[in-house]
Amino acid sequence: MNFVSLEFLILFPLICIGYALLSEKRIWIWLLGASLLFYFLHSPQAAGILLTMIVVSYCVSLKIAAEPEERRKRLWLWAYVVFGLTVLIFFKSSGYPPVGISFYTFQTLSYVIDVYHRKIQPEKHLGYYALFVSFFPQLVAGPIERPEKLLPQLRTPAKINWENLLCGVERITVGFFKKLVVADCLGVFADRVYQAPGEANGIAVAVGTVFFAFQIYCDFSGYSDIACGAARIFGVRLTENFDMPYLAPSPRQFWKKWHISLTNWLTDYVYKPLGGNRKGLAVWCINIMVVFLCSGLWHGWGLHYVIWGVCHGIFLVAEVLLVNYSRVRKMNAASGGGRVMYGLKCAGTFFQVCFTWIFFRAECTADAFAMISNLFSGWSAEGFRQAGELLQMKWLDLFQILLGLLCMYNMDKKKDNLNLRRSALGLYFIFTAIFLAWLILLSSGAGNAFIYFQF
Repeated sequence: MNFVSLEFLILFPLICIGYALLSEKRIWIWLLGASLLFYFLHSPQAAGILLTMIVVSYCVSLKIAAEPEERRKRLWLWAYVVFGLTVLIFFKSSGYPPVGISFYTFQTLSYVIDVYHRKIQPEKHLGYYALFVSFFPQLVAGPIERPEKLLPQLRTPAKINWENLLCGVERITVGFFKKLVVADCLGVFADRVYQAPGEANGIAVAVGTVFFAFQIYCDFSGYSDIACGAARIFGVRLTENFDMPYLAPSPRQFWKKWHISLTNWLTDYVYKPLGGNRKGLAVWCINIMVVFLCSGLWHGWGLHYVIWGVCHGIFLVAEVLLVNYSRVRKMNAASGGGRVMYGLKCAGTFFQVCFTWIFFRAECTADAFAMISNLFSGWSAEGFRQAGELLQMKWLDLFQILLGLLCMYNMDKKKDNLNLRRSALGLYFIFTAIFLAWLILLSSGAGNAFIYFQF
């Protein structure tokens, strides 16, 4: 279910009340029922696929754990890996990807793989395992949780207390602000550019792409904030998925701060099994390219997604080949211009990331290349006028965007100690901004589904 919907705003408080009233032995039933209900309401036709993945991965993990012969264990493991990836590939390429399939497929794959490697014991209680896979705050768009972290929290539920409630509501509020006040506002102008790739000159492409960069960050990190906040109310700590990625000084650091759970998953289950950086420079570079090719295909089967992943792989390979970061850090620390150099590196990394976003956001590869070719045209007074006509942006819109980004930056900077609840006036203005943005979206009939729901 879309968090930014009237149904969620009505049902979620009822779920919290039921959670608070039930005994610990029955809480898992309540949360599992709520999770399946939310998924069914959002995508009833895909519920059977989710349940199939849950049952098959549960049975395979028990079979692996009970099988005494190593060869047969490996056979069961590969059977599920092939099954899971086949289901994912089939629906990704069919034009109908069930909502959240990429996330829960990877979550079940990591579970079965970890059981095979004896990192964890298989969960024998089907109900707890089903809840682990389908836990509604993170089911549709992550973070991709590991069993050793999430399962123990679901098996020993915490009663709702004031600290968790206030922290959870505070985090949910930040997520709503990012999504409704910032991301959806930026999306209006980014869409105008990307829906007319042939008409957008260099200025329009640059502005539209930067707007999309912040749109997708506020949209996806906003979802993660709501997910973490909702789970926190139940005493569950989800993995942090973002850490101010646009302030990263290098491509490698960017991927340590962007979609952290996916980066860690690909690192542990693709990069390291291939040998990581332990088999020489050439194999190291190939492994990086394989990981980012997988990342592109995880997002979609369109060629523009593949190019997006390959571009990021090239940037990281270039970093491996050209830069000795330990020496650079020492030089920066010793020199008076360290902050300036750091800022320039952050700007360079942001430029690289924005360039790849063109492929990610474009409807197809041809549109992406058309927009890239237009980047070098229209940089004149007349070009500014034409870009303004395409964007249809007023000064008030620009002021709202800049103010929203400033507030978002402050919230992210103080994520571990927001304390919005200590400022009644600040909280009032934030709630007012969220409510007005939501009403504007409803009155305009605009869709406000989270971007990563499609993955």
